[in-house]
This record gives sequence, structure tokens and C-alpha cells, in this order.
Amino acid sequence: MAKRLTSELGQRRSRAIQRLLKQLNSEFGENSRPQPSTGDIAITVALDYLVFRLPEVNWKEEYPQLQVWHSGVTARASFQETAFV
Repeated sequence: MAKRLTSELGQRRSRAIQRLLKQLNSEFGENSRPQPSTGDIAITVALDYLVFRLPEVNWKEEYPQLQVWHSGVTARASFQETAFV
């Protein structure tokens, strides 16, 4: 485990992230809406940021339903054209 997640604060943050991911995984199905809402965009960007900043939080493997939803949203042309590379 990375050092930043071993402190008391890091552990609290990790538990909060896991609770949120579990909740999101239970709420999102495989189908995305025809037009993503502002909330969908914010969640998608936050998940990408999580991969960037905390790669040790392997949410894509642990939450497959959320990963399918995320893939559907990020497959949209608007996300592909503005992806951070």
C-alpha cells in the first residue's frame, strides 16, 4: 500500500473512496443516457482523476458495473476529443 494511504488520514480517505465507489457501482447500470448529465460528467472526470492520482485504488477491477458505465460515457466523441493525454 502506498505510504499516503497508510496514515490515519489516508486510511479514512481510502474508506471514504471505497464507500463512494461501492455506492456508485450499485447505482449505475450498463446503459448510459443519450446525453450525459452534468453529474455524469463530473463523476466520469472524478473517476479518471482517481486513476491518475491514486492508481493503487483499482476501482475498474473491483467495481465492474461502474467500469462498464464509465466506458460507455468515455466512449462518446465529446470525451474522446477532449481526453487528457
